Amino acid sequence: MIESLAGESLAGDWRERMGSWATLVEHPSGDHPALASAYHGEAAHLLTFDADLQTAGANASLKAHVETSVKSPDAFARLFDPAALYEVAVGGDYPGPDRDPRH
Repeated sequence: MIESLAGESLAGDWRERMGSWATLVEHPSGDHPALASAYHGEAAHLLTFDADLQTAGANASLKAHVETSVKSPDAFARLFDPAALYEVAVGGDYPGPDRDPRH
């Protein structure tokens, strides 16, 4: 996805950087692979286009196992405030979404 939107160079740099963060996880047959990744990665949010995972019932049943909120990408984009998170997680002024992420 990154390569198709931003080019081969950025995609290669992203793979290299994210490789150290990635963890291979096993998940039960029939389970959604993203759920196992969210669980093992202690994700606060799981972004998916899978409508079955986005229902209130699915979110409620997941809460018994993980502290992960399942949202569609567009719903997350409406709620997420990167500047506020940046200040808490990194410190300083948020450089904005249009900067080169390699710097």
